[in-house]
Amino acid sequence: MMRTSAFAKSLDGSAPAKPELPLIHTTKSRRLATIAESGILSPQPCPIFEEPILYLFYGRPSYRDTNSLPQKDISLCPVCFIFRPETVSKNLARIYPFDTGASTGEMYKPEISPDEALQKYVLPPSILSAQQVIEKFFDTNRQYVFVTPKESIEFARDDEISKKYYQLITDGGTPECDDRKSAIECQSLEALNLNTDLMAVIMPLPFLDDDRIKTALLHEWRAHPLTYETINGTRPSEYHVKVRDCLNIYLKNWGMIK
Repeated sequence: MMRTSAFAKSLDGSAPAKPELPLIHTTKSRRLATIAESGILSPQPCPIFEEPILYLFYGRPSYRDTNSLPQKDISLCPVCFIFRPETVSKNLARIYPFDTGASTGEMYKPEISPDEALQKYVLPPSILSAQQVIEKFFDTNRQYVFVTPKESIEFARDDEISKKYYQLITDGGTPECDDRKSAIECQSLEALNLNTDLMAVIMPLPFLDDDRIKTALLHEWRAHPLTYETINGTRPSEYHVKVRDCLNIYLKNWGMIK
């Protein structure tokens, strides 16, 4: 049984921010053809937790491509799978209030060390945990999605663990630290069937010209295609803003943020 972390204890009594947001998995577009054939997203080996994990994020994309060079190859651009609320969120293994991958790269120092991040901030694998983090530190789904923490929070005198997290998400971390420091990570140990629980896919527009991908998206997964334009010579990580814009408009249209 998972031990209750200090951060989890600090959330006791916090009301959940409603409504539930979708979980999102982000990967490289080059995987789309293979995923279209299988209709499955499978856990991949993770050196941090030493087991296969499928990484999902609550209401926000978090993945960043490590390739910093300008590219003509659009297969390196991000694609996001957006899952219906109250589906895959019912069977999670762990939740963290930030991207653990960035934490192991020491991006959250000096506020939170890599060891502290993994040991003291793990949350119960219920979507309620994610909703409580938002209520306590952001207040609303919109403020969480747009990375706008509360202006001030009164903490118990001995609640250092929450103070450190609040310092991190307001103006903390290393100069390289980005919005991953407040993206709520949800880990699944199970493969996800795209034919049942998928809402939408954010992807580069040219991939809709692939008949197999288009058939899977529209007729097998019955998902909404949310596309963005690509420009030759752009770094893959620079498309993160376009992906966020696509997602935020979609969440607003579905009444999940106001």
